[in-house]
Amino acid sequence: MVLPVAAFLAIKTTLAADGAKRRDLVEALESHKIGISILADRYPRDASIREVFEQVAALPEVLRPWGVRWIATRAPRGDLARVIYEALVLDGPAATGRVRVEASLALIRPIASVLPEAQAVRLIRPLWTLASAPSDPYSPSGHRSAASTALVGLLGVRRDIRPAIIDLVKSRPPRERPLILDLIARSVRTAGSEGSEAFREFVPLLGMTISETERFARIADLRERTKAEPRTNAQAHRFAPHRLRAIYRVLLIFHPVALLALAFHYPNLNSRLESLENFAGIPLEVGIALIAVMATIHVFTVQFATSRLPAAVARVTGEPWQLWGGYVSGAALVVATVVSQGVDGDRLWVAVEMLLLLDTLIWLGSALSRTFHRTGTAEACRVYMRRHMHNWRRAGRRLGVIQVRAAELKRAIDPLPFAGSGSAREIVGRDLIRIDASRRGIFLPVPRKISRILVNPIFAGPVYLQFSCGFGLIAAEAERLATVRIANGRLPARLEKRLAKVLRPTNASKIENVSSDAISLSALALRIADSGDLRLAEEVAENAAQVVVAHLGEAQQARARNSVGVRRNIDSEDSTETVYPVTPALRDVLDFLVQRVAEREGVWKTADVVVRRCLSSSTRDDRAAMILVSLIGDSRHDFPASPASEWLRHAGLNALQHDDDFAFQAAVRALRQRAQLFTGESSASRALVSLCAASLRLGPDRFDTAWTEAMQWLRASSSEVATRISLQVGASALDCGGFRAVVICAMQVVSDERFEILNNQTSYDRVFGEAALAELSAVDVGDTPTDRLEHFRDLVSAIRESSAIP
Repeated sequence: MVLPVAAFLAIKTTLAADGAKRRDLVEALESHKIGISILADRYPRDASIREVFEQVAALPEVLRPWGVRWIATRAPRGDLARVIYEALVLDGPAATGRVRVEASLALIRPIASVLPEAQAVRLIRPLWTLASAPSDPYSPSGHRSAASTALVGLLGVRRDIRPAIIDLVKSRPPRERPLILDLIARSVRTAGSEGSEAFREFVPLLGMTISETERFARIADLRERTKAEPRTNAQAHRFAPHRLRAIYRVLLIFHPVALLALAFHYPNLNSRLESLENFAGIPLEVGIALIAVMATIHVFTVQFATSRLPAAVARVTGEPWQLWGGYVSGAALVVATVVSQGVDGDRLWVAVEMLLLLDTLIWLGSALSRTFHRTGTAEACRVYMRRHMHNWRRAGRRLGVIQVRAAELKRAIDPLPFAGSGSAREIVGRDLIRIDASRRGIFLPVPRKISRILVNPIFAGPVYLQFSCGFGLIAAEAERLATVRIANGRLPARLEKRLAKVLRPTNASKIENVSSDAISLSALALRIADSGDLRLAEEVAENAAQVVVAHLGEAQQARARNSVGVRRNIDSEDSTETVYPVTPALRDVLDFLVQRVAEREGVWKTADVVVRRCLSSSTRDDRAAMILVSLIGDSRHDFPASPASEWLRHAGLNALQHDDDFAFQAAVRALRQRAQLFTGESSASRALVSLCAASLRLGPDRFDTAWTEAMQWLRASSSEVATRISLQVGASALDCGGFRAVVICAMQVVSDERFEILNNQTSYDRVFGEAALAELSAVDVGDTPTDRLEHFRDLVSAIRESSAIP
């Protein structure tokens, strides 16, 4: 039903236009029954296919595209193909008429698959005649564009007519070769998964020069099909079931209080408890003893858990909520015992004491069961996660709002001539007034209060206010927040005091607690991994990653909800994008893991669990890839090679997925610098090659960046290694349709005269080993890697032979 609705909307839009178009459309609909058939999505069975086609071609221009689409989907394909063939080949474009030719050209691709081979071959000549016709400035309604699109569609669908188009290329004069080669290249791009096969078949047979081959590859490249799309983290949840659970537990814990209130307010129940006449009250010592037993269990459980778990996790392990129910029931039992001593023979209080004693024992048994169940490290971490997850999410929502407000404040401050933000500029001099943080917290002044200070007449003179600490970042106590430059080095005491009060950091304990909790769980996971229990270590590391993921997810959604006025300014000429403050939990956890892996390489597999989850859950605004690259670059010079290469590779992949050009450049540059430390292949060089191949699929525009860095390393490498790298990247590009990269890699082999090495590497004895090396280097060369390697060798051979063509 999509087609009738779309056609109806097109008619409605045209009816709302000027009167002439309205009348023409109404007359066309009244004079052609085909218009009603299109709206009803019904094919007229009483009319021949030729009559239906002529009626569709005669429709007004605004409805003709919908009519063409309708007849292509509803009419019999074979009969429609016969009509199109007769119109373009047998009758010819001149006799067919302009309107019918336009409709025929639009239907070429839908009917191309059902055309007999002989008819498809004969269609090439009239299509090429229309596509290559010189443009007439006095007749703008030519068929060049439509015929070119039709010819491209025909070549993209019909593989069996490629020899005919090759013969046409060879028979054309040199001035027509660029146009027909461009059309063939476009057909290769539209061939989809068969594009690499078509490219490999056309290049050796078309007899192109080097310049023609490069142009052909650039037009046939599939980069438009492989652009990265922005990703968002959907980890945040709006429903909060923890609140319902908390209410239920509070009601269950304090039900003994309701029992005491019942005994106080309804003393007449005493007469209904005659069966308890012979029962004595419970001694006071019993209630006190039960409370003492629970307190002892509580203290020793926490102390024992603290010896092997972080303090926060140990506290949750030794404090099951059932224990607090036991405390309340025990205290209620003591109260009931004291009250009943003054009322001898009161059967109601005896019943209350018995119920409270039973209640206390049940709570005690349940608390002991839960405590013993939490003795395992994995279970203790899971309980800790469930207990505090809503706190981490709430902190993420607050952080997202803070980040948006910080971006807004920075955008408002930067254009001012007498103020500036950012810590990049360091102001020195004797005429300065320094304003330091009076406490630790997030530096985010209220814009309204700052504006009230900046309108002071003193800032109209030679005064400059520089905010040294970034907005939305955590400032330590006594850290410089701002610097005021004034001629005499003095501000009015009242204004200085007021400015210090406005710039005072806000409390950030809950946001910093997320970092502390994530680092505590990460440290526990690394300590367990150091002891040898890798399975348990990875389970705890997954819990640590969940802390950051939940926090990041809420912050991302809060930014999306509140960043109405801070969107990227795509309409301006400079097209700057908004940079949000870094997420403290993400930065601190990555910093901690990088430092620990630098000290002890054996724990990097466990740390890799947290790092990968942090990268996968981040977005471009989180800058996780750039943070990781800078931390590895700032670490010790003897940072382990394998972890550094693997993390830099994942950072580069993350940058490609989020279209972060700066982070990708930093990642490939860091890998190239590490690769140059070794004489042969290394983990860094393999990661660099992997990013070259990955950029072809995730960000084709960034292939030149990665390949340039790889070439700087290849200059100092052996011919065998350089040839292998060109082979792997070229085969990967051939598989994904990056034909421009195929030609670049092939030309690298040809220009350095390394074809014999390439031929040797792709021989029958070695091609399987080269395919295995490509797989170990994380280079995707397709489902049949050996075939792709051999196909690339054949292309290099064809380009090598065509390099002698002038």
